[in-house]
Amino acid sequence: MRRFLLDRSSLLDCPRLQSEVLVIGTGVAGIFFALQYPGTSLLVSKVEAFVSNSSLAQGGVACAIGTDDRTSLHREDTLTAGAGLCNIAAVDVLVEEAPRVISDLLRFGVAFDREGERLALGREASHSRRRVLHAKDRTGDEIIQTIYRQASLCPRIAFLEHTALVDILGSPESLEGGRVQGAVLWAGGSPFIVETSALVLASGGYSFLYEPSTNPEGAIGDGIASAYRAGAELTDLEFVQFHPTALAHQGTPRFLISEAVRGEGALLRNHAGERFMLNYAAQAELAPRDVVSSAIFREMQREGSDHVFLDFSPLGTDAIAQRFPVILHKCLSLGIDPRRQWVPVSPAAHYSMGGVQTDLWGQSTLPGLHAVGECACTGVHGANRLASNSILEGLVFSARLARSLEGQAQVPAPAQIPRAGFASRQDNPSPYRLEELRRLMERQVGILRSQQSLEEGITQLAGWEAAMDPFVLTAPSQFRAANAAMLAGRIARSALTRQESRGAHQREDFPARDDLHWNQHIRLRYDGEEKVILS
Repeated sequence: MRRFLLDRSSLLDCPRLQSEVLVIGTGVAGIFFALQYPGTSLLVSKVEAFVSNSSLAQGGVACAIGTDDRTSLHREDTLTAGAGLCNIAAVDVLVEEAPRVISDLLRFGVAFDREGERLALGREASHSRRRVLHAKDRTGDEIIQTIYRQASLCPRIAFLEHTALVDILGSPESLEGGRVQGAVLWAGGSPFIVETSALVLASGGYSFLYEPSTNPEGAIGDGIASAYRAGAELTDLEFVQFHPTALAHQGTPRFLISEAVRGEGALLRNHAGERFMLNYAAQAELAPRDVVSSAIFREMQREGSDHVFLDFSPLGTDAIAQRFPVILHKCLSLGIDPRRQWVPVSPAAHYSMGGVQTDLWGQSTLPGLHAVGECACTGVHGANRLASNSILEGLVFSARLARSLEGQAQVPAPAQIPRAGFASRQDNPSPYRLEELRRLMERQVGILRSQQSLEEGITQLAGWEAAMDPFVLTAPSQFRAANAAMLAGRIARSALTRQESRGAHQREDFPARDDLHWNQHIRLRYDGEEKVILS
C-alpha cells in the first residue's frame, strides 16, 4: 500500500500556509466545531462550503426532551439498535449532552418545527418515544444553512472551497511516534501545504462506494483513507447501513424517503399488496434499519423484483403535504403521487458506522489528528445506527473536541516533506472506473455477504490498488481512485474477518449473531505493514 499519493517533487516548491486548526469538511460536524472553538480555524470543502451530506438529512435530530421521555430511554434505544457493540461511555455522552447542543442550535437560529410554543417531536424506527426534532423533511439543510451563515460572519473562521485533501504530513516521517503537522491540499490544478498543530477530519463517510447510494458522489471516505495511510487506526469498517426506503425510479439517483414517514404510520407492501414486515419482526415497519433493509431485500429476492412499495395512505393527504413537502415534491416530479399511489422503494447504502477510531474527545490514535462526524468511529452506533443519532453525534463530539482543544493549539511547526515513499514511474490513468467499483461493492460486499463473494471482491480490489501503486498520480480523479480502491478493500477484508451476522453486517454463511466469539471490534492499522487487531 502506498503511504503518499503525491510525488515528493510536486511538493518541494509548492506554497505553504499556516492555520491554528485545519478542518477538512464543512458538514454539520466541521462547521459546528469551528463555531464552538474559540481560536482560528480554516475549513476546507471539496465543493461549496454549504454543500455536504449533512444537508441531505431529512429526518431530524434525536434528543430526549419530551415530557414522557428520559435520557435513559434514549440510551437504551441506542444500545439496542447497536446490537451489542456500542461504546456505552460514548452513548452516555451522546444522550446526556444532546440538550446542550440543541440549545446551541436554537441560539444560532435553527428553525425546528413547533406545535404551539413547544418543539414538535417526531418518532422514527426503534425509538420508544417521540424525540426527533425536525424542520419538515429538510432538517439537515436547515441546520447547515443556519450554522454556515453564522460561521461566514465570524472573523476567526475562514473557508477554502473547491479544495481537496490529498495527504497528511507528519514529523518525523516515520509512522511510529510521529505527530501530524499539516496536510497536502489540492486546488486549481496544483498542490499546496497547510501547516497546523491540530488537523480535524470532518470529511464524512464512505457510502458512495456502493451503488445505489443515497449519498453525494464525494462520500467515498477519502479523509478516512488518508488517515489510515498516515497511521491512524480504523474501526468497524464492515458496518455499512443500508437505508430501507430509497425511491426506486429508473434513471433517477436514489432519493431518500425518510424513516420518519414510517414513524408517522406508512406501511411497506410487496407486489401482492401484502404488509410483509410482520413476517420478519414484531416491530414491523419500526424495526431497526438493518432488520427492515434485510427484510425488503429478501422480499425482493422472493418476488424476483427490484423494489417493494411504501404506502403513505395511513398518514392522510393533508399530513403528507404538511410534514413531508420535499418528499412529496420529488415524487410528484417523477409522476408518483404518494397521496394516491404506493411509492416504489428499495434499500440503498446510506451511512457508515466505521471510520477513524477516536476517544470520547475526538482524538484519534495518531497525535495531532482528530476526527468528528461520520468519518469518526466513536463507538456510539455500534453495529447499527439508531435513526437521527448521526447529526446528534456530529454536534456533540465536535463541541467536545472544541472544548478539549481550547488553549492547546500552538503555532504550527513547519511540515516536513517526506524523503521517500513516493512513486517514480510515468503517469497512468486509473485502471478502473468508480462506477465499476461501486457495482462490485454492491454485488460482493452488499446487504448479504458470503466468504465467496467477499474473497472475489477482495481479489479484484487488490488488483486495482496494486495497479496504481507504482505510478505517479497527478490528478484528483486518480487520488479518488487510489483512495477508493484502498478503502473498499479494507471494508471487504473487515467483513470477511467477522464470521457472524450482527446489525448492518449480514453473512449468508454465518447467519447467526455470535456473542461468544465476535462481541468485539475489528481494528485496522498501517505502520509500514497492515495489521488487524481484535478488541
